[in-house]
Order: sequence, then structure tokens, then C-alpha cells
Amino acid sequence: MERHKALLDKYLKGTCTTEERRLVEAWYNDVTTRQQANTGDRGQHDWSAIDQYLVDHLPVVRPVSIRRKRYAYAAAAASVMLALAIGWGYFIFDPAIDRSESVVNDLPAGTNKAMLTLANGRAITLAEHEEIVVGKTALTYTDGSVVLENDDQMDHHPLTLTTPVGGQYRIVLPDGSRAWLNAASSITYPRRFDSTSREISITGEVFLEVVKLHSTHTEGRVPFIVHSPGQRIEVLGTAFNVKAYDDEEETTTSLLSGSVRLIAQAPAGQLEQAVQLNPGQQAVNVNGQVAISELIEANAVAWKSGKFVFRGESLTSVLKQLQRWYGFTIDYDTVPDLHFTGGIKRDVSLSAVLNMLEATSSVRFRIENKRVMIVDNLNNQ
Repeated sequence: MERHKALLDKYLKGTCTTEERRLVEAWYNDVTTRQQANTGDRGQHDWSAIDQYLVDHLPVVRPVSIRRKRYAYAAAAASVMLALAIGWGYFIFDPAIDRSESVVNDLPAGTNKAMLTLANGRAITLAEHEEIVVGKTALTYTDGSVVLENDDQMDHHPLTLTTPVGGQYRIVLPDGSRAWLNAASSITYPRRFDSTSREISITGEVFLEVVKLHSTHTEGRVPFIVHSPGQRIEVLGTAFNVKAYDDEEETTTSLLSGSVRLIAQAPAGQLEQAVQLNPGQQAVNVNGQVAISELIEANAVAWKSGKFVFRGESLTSVLKQLQRWYGFTIDYDTVPDLHFTGGIKRDVSLSAVLNMLEATSSVRFRIENKRVMIVDNLNNQ
């Protein structure tokens, strides 16, 4: 069974070989389909049969003695497999469940859209390109078409790129650094950086790839400083993700490469906390208190790759992420205390994601007029 767990953990982390992934997904598809046909009950599985299937079909598995009390892990793993199988495009639903009435007005996935606000307050709605480039003579789209001509008077005035709910965008900054903005996010930057420092401000969730830049005046590297609510990050050259939404208590900084120094603002009368992050580490800042943990990269930057990935996340947290991407409203007082692990692509409609959550839990949803309602929770019955 320990080998089974190891394989499932590899699947969750995305480190399976192609053959291992196919075998795990084939195992789940085969067993659930066969047992549902035999029992007519989507919630009852013969875990000894599932274990035997693993023994027979997965090369890393060896026969072991298994006790009933250990089946809880298998049950949880089965839900995980379903959710992750959906992420790869294998939608597995019980045909006996009629979902046709759950969707009155489905909502499409978000797209590339953003607003550029100038220092004088003028706002420019950007076309649905993926990216704009801050060049020496103009701001352009990647195809070369001009967004904004250069104006010397605004060289040192800040510009703000903002994505709405249901939007995402990319920008190449004046020094060549790149930023990916998730939904409901912003980045404020100067038209040109000076020769001694580079500073920007962000809100929401932004992934940054910062280029190393050497100063001709100080013969050293030009620091890159990121201001976000409750903290600032000092960078030399690295790739990292910052998640700092106003409706969440914590600010999460995830470092993929390079190194950063994070300074957390402390409440009045307390000292600031400064921590150094190394690649593969994640810092969670809650009211000036910073905790460092190991980073699971596939989870931290899944949104940048066009996926939702959840690992033991509460339904409230899951719905907040979906809300920013699909633009619905919901009464969080009605949300049950459930947790999810799994994933799905972000280019599907809202109903597809909610169906995934329904298939792996007791909760049921209805979409109506851009509002999501929880219409059934079997755990409370």
C-alpha cells in the first residue's frame, strides 16, 4: 500500500511518467465504471478489488497485506483521481445524475483583457492581446501595433495596468522584466526605470520574471523592489509569484528561482520581520507574521499555465478563485466546510468546474443570473 501512496503522491505532484499517469487514470476509470455498473451506487466501492487491480496493472506495486482501516486513504485518493482525471480531460460522471437543471445561465471562462491608466487619469481599454511591451519609444502590443506613443513629460510618472474580474494579461516592463497578471490584479510601474533602482507596486496575484540589470554608476546590480499590501520584496534577478488579494488574510510569496528578501510590515510598535527566501520556498505573511514552507510549484503558479489546481483547499478558497475568473456572486455563509484536491483547466465554463466539485463531494450547485447557489449538501441531511 505504501507503494500505492507513493504513486498517487507522484500523480498529485505531476511527476509521474506518461505511462504511470495513464495507468493511474485507466485504473480509476476502469474500477469506478465496472463497480458502478455492478452496484448501481456511485458511493460504494470494493476497495480490495481496487487494490488487486493496482497489484495486477501497476508495475511499481507489489502485493501486501491490507487492513480495512487503511481504506480511508484509498477512498480519499479515489476522489483525488477523479478530480485530477478531469484536469486531463477525462470527465467521469454518473449518468444517473441529471445535471441539466443545475445550470440556468452558465458563465464562460475569463479572457485576456485589461485597462491601462495613465498618470493624468486617462484610461485605455486594451485589446484582447496576451501582452503589451513598454518600449523606448512607445507602448505596443506584441504584433507591433501602438498602444501609446512616447511622451517625455510622462517618463517618470506611473502607469497602472489593471485586470478585471475574468481577465488576465502580460506586460514586458521597461527593463525587459515580465509580469503575468491574474484576474482582479494590478501593477503600477514608471514609464522608465532610473539607473539606481527599479520599483513597482502590485495588488492581487502577479507572477514576475525579473532580469538582472547592472548599474553603470555604482558598478553593481540594480535592485528590483516589489511593493504589495503589507510587505515589500527586494529582488536581484529571479522568478516568483505574489498573491495578495484584499479579500484574503494572507499574502503568499512563492519563489521559483533566484533569491528574494521579504520585509513584512509589522503592526504599530512592533519591529518589521525580514526573511530570505531560497528557490522552492514559500512565505505566508499574515498581519506581519511570516511563515516559510516548502513550495509545490505546480500549485503555486498553475493559474499562469491555464489551470486551477487545489491541494487540500477549503471550498471557500476554491470558490473565491473561481469567482475572480468567472465573475459570479455567492453567499459565503451557505458554503459548507469541505476541502478539495485536484485540478482542471481554466478555459472551461463555470458549470464544468462546479460539476467536478460535485462529482467529488456531497455539495450541489445551481447557476442563475451570474449567481452561484448551493442547493444541496448531503452531509447535512
